Amino acid sequence: DQIADFSSRGPTGTDFDNLVKPDLTAPGVSVLAAVGNPLYGATAGSNQPESYDFYDGTSMASPHDAGSAALLMQLHPDWTPAEIRSALMLTAVTSTLTDQCASLDTSNNCIAGTGVPSPQVRGAGRIDVYAASRTGLLMDENAADYKAANPSRGGNLTRLNLPGIASNDCVISCQWTRRVTSALSSTTATYTVSVSDASSGLKLTVSPATFTLAPGSAQNLTVSADVSGLAYKQWVFARINITSSDNGDDGKPIPAMHLPVSIEPQQPEPDMSVSPSNLSLSVPQDQTTSQVLAINNSGYADLDWAFTTSGKTQAFGVWLQPVSSSGNGYGSGFFTPSNHGVYSSDRFVLPVKGQVTKLLADGFAQDGSGPIDLSTATAISWYIYADSSGEPAGNPEDNRKDYVWHYTAAPGSAGVDTTDGNITLDLTAAGQTAVSLPAGTYWLIVAPTLNASLTDPNGASWYWLDGTSPDGSTDAMAIDPSNAFGGGTGWQSLGTSLAFTVTGTLDCSGSLNGLSFSESKGVLAAGDMAKINVSFNASGVATGSYSSAVCLTGNDPVHPLISVPVSVTVTAAKKSGGGGLGLIVLIGFGLAGLRRRVVR
Repeated sequence: DQIADFSSRGPTGTDFDNLVKPDLTAPGVSVLAAVGNPLYGATAGSNQPESYDFYDGTSMASPHDAGSAALLMQLHPDWTPAEIRSALMLTAVTSTLTDQCASLDTSNNCIAGTGVPSPQVRGAGRIDVYAASRTGLLMDENAADYKAANPSRGGNLTRLNLPGIASNDCVISCQWTRRVTSALSSTTATYTVSVSDASSGLKLTVSPATFTLAPGSAQNLTVSADVSGLAYKQWVFARINITSSDNGDDGKPIPAMHLPVSIEPQQPEPDMSVSPSNLSLSVPQDQTTSQVLAINNSGYADLDWAFTTSGKTQAFGVWLQPVSSSGNGYGSGFFTPSNHGVYSSDRFVLPVKGQVTKLLADGFAQDGSGPIDLSTATAISWYIYADSSGEPAGNPEDNRKDYVWHYTAAPGSAGVDTTDGNITLDLTAAGQTAVSLPAGTYWLIVAPTLNASLTDPNGASWYWLDGTSPDGSTDAMAIDPSNAFGGGTGWQSLGTSLAFTVTGTLDCSGSLNGLSFSESKGVLAAGDMAKINVSFNASGVATGSYSSAVCLTGNDPVHPLISVPVSVTVTAAKKSGGGGLGLIVLIGFGLAGLRRRVVR
């Protein structure tokens, strides 16, 4: 029972670390296997082909898993595939497992030695099909829940009812729910739940600690982890044990069961938002009115906030959509032999006027043989389009040149970087002026020019990676102007977001004279709210309607700047001695900013 040094190991660095992977281990070293279409002889100089050989690898281990599942299907034809997997995982062997790797180096290469395999190496353990056939408990899941949990569509893998507990985004504490169902047909059994093999400092509890199940009945288990005080971004592990002193349907003791646990604590961060999302004020000349603006910190760390009402506010991410870690990518580029391209695009929003100085699109390039260097592209083109009813107002092949801005340069040119397939344009380094844009919604297209056929599945292509938008939207679109793939020539939704960063400055200098705040800066503890009176003094202001924006900055890494539109209507001053109505303050409550899910 030793994990081979060539066996794949986690974590993956993707959203799929919210699952315990691998599920199971099985014999996969020096396995006697049939050889298909042998090309060599069994004996030197002989023409007799060899029909069997000894092989290593996943292709040797997986048939053991599949065969075990097939035996369980025959023995228990009423079990679902998910229940069969749960039986194998719940009863897998861990106590005797060791690892041929004492550790891994920075490139994930095996450092020889003897180690104790974690759940990211062994999964639930080595299969024991006999124990699985006699399991006392099963766990089921359905297709709809699997689809809903797809991380590339905003799903949450931790909610799946699987025989493992994992999270790569546990902030202070996190919680899971698992539902177990009795696998017994004629016996009522009582089970005890305990925790063992927990990493130092990890506090893990399961409720209830004991439960009794009649045949076919079910029980929800709540698993809670407290990771406060643990180092950030360092995985910790544990094991949840479920045991019974009762016998099963066959009169023999119910096998011990367990769930592997893998958790990566993350640093607490503030989460800034405001309410309402805009301010609307109406005031007679020479009078003052105000409206309350609530600043909320729904995160897990102190929020250091301040209003910025003059000058330009530099922001690393005027719009920041980090890579979602799903690993999915969407083609975008122009293909010279075909004289056409396909183009992916995603939107970004400027709450106030600003300037764009740098663009980064996260992606990867490959052909049928694997990853390629994007320096082989003959050119890279960037386009910014205005929004038109929720999609780009044009495309690179409409011959209208209706983009707001466009630039083309060769890979390796000044200001252009294509390292690891990520495409960066630094306008200053490229000798270009910053792109000035008024407040509004815009669409970015990034398209390398490649010497490959558009429809060749093995040809060179660049793929724009999945991203996570700051406002939770999934607005990315794609267009095939030549209808090369037969899906039409219009913009079509990708049902996701793309990973990119727009860097530059936002101009908050347009605030109205006479606008003031009861507090201009402060610190909010986690979970707290500050109510700020935003006042407008209409003394000396002519009648009419005015609009501007208030910029709120903070140390929230996801949305460090929130712009709050302000509209003011100044009416004629009241005549002396006249009656009339009092001031009317229009308040539209809403929520601006993104509330991230920080606890899974």
